[in-house]
Amino acid sequence: SASERHIAAEFGERWLGLLAALRRPKRYAAWVNPFTHFGDDGSLVDLLADCGFQRPTGTAGAAHLWVPQIGAGDGGVAYVERPRPHLQPLPKPPTCPSSGLKTYYPLDFASALPVLALLACLPPGARIFDACSAPGGKCLLLAGMLLARMSTRGRARDSAPGGERLTAMEWDKFRLSRLRQNLQLYLPEHVLTRVHALGGDASRPPMELRRETPFDGILVDAPCTSERERLLRDTARRSKAAGAETAAEAMPGGDGSSGADEDPPFVWDRRRSEDCAKRQVALLRSAMEMCAPHGSVVYSTCALSDIENDAVVEEALKGAPYRWHVHRGNIFSSQEGWSFDARALAEEADLTIEETRYGSRVLPDRGGWGPMYWSVLRGPAA
Repeated sequence: SASERHIAAEFGERWLGLLAALRRPKRYAAWVNPFTHFGDDGSLVDLLADCGFQRPTGTAGAAHLWVPQIGAGDGGVAYVERPRPHLQPLPKPPTCPSSGLKTYYPLDFASALPVLALLACLPPGARIFDACSAPGGKCLLLAGMLLARMSTRGRARDSAPGGERLTAMEWDKFRLSRLRQNLQLYLPEHVLTRVHALGGDASRPPMELRRETPFDGILVDAPCTSERERLLRDTARRSKAAGAETAAEAMPGGDGSSGADEDPPFVWDRRRSEDCAKRQVALLRSAMEMCAPHGSVVYSTCALSDIENDAVVEEALKGAPYRWHVHRGNIFSSQEGWSFDARALAEEADLTIEETRYGSRVLPDRGGWGPMYWSVLRGPAA
């Protein structure tokens, strides 16, 4: 179709390799919950190590992220091979017996990069808005970095006015319920007093949200065409219909073959992407209106096409309420000492970060992570 020719043309000779990577099982990192003490005896470390995970020493490790060890059967070139048999699959997160909270949250490491970029832009005592928050992985990562230190301060001070505060919004009722459930599963009560989960459309902020503006930092992880998620869901449905007996068999190559004969067709609809882009522009413009002049907005998607990525940023900047600009540079840090170093993060997780016209991206044909695009926008006083 014309749509499919368009997306293939965006990536040129790279397209066939990228398409093959999109069909492979996703890679996972783990956000280890800093609000639990489960594993102080080393049991959680042992569990993650048995699954081939390690805690990086740099920014990612400081954000409580654990990543697959390079060469552990899922990193770099080894990613295209089958996992080594001595490694266990990552199990469902166990519950901490003392706190009752879940101990870790599996996520694509690339999805953490927009959060780490936003953290590196924040002033002390920042008020943060996560505009499209469900299912909540990025919100948990923000809470873990911003609010974990509350556990070491007096509880009376925790409930005092001022200080870091995190507001999350989701317009879909089912996804909002899932977001609230995840917050309850992972965050203690004294931290939940600093996290406000609202239902509503961030492109048309309800009065309840407007009362909390302006924000110092906003994350807009916008709804998008999510090509890889749709491909993998189609693969799983086909395998289930064919009677696959295990989760591994439900993925391409799960039986040791390439799975090429059974791969679902890749269907990309330019009109659908353009419809998503209209909503994305509205969300991003609304975010800039709700952000303080000294603040920052990070826009992100897991879409492939420039239509939903750089083109959205370009269009939103045309209607910005005042002189916003794209923050360029691979190394920057906040007054709190949080830093974003693209090269160091790439080395920590064995991925490639590519620069685009207005942002950065990670694609799965170079390391298995993603897709993930993000752009850092700064207000006129930032």
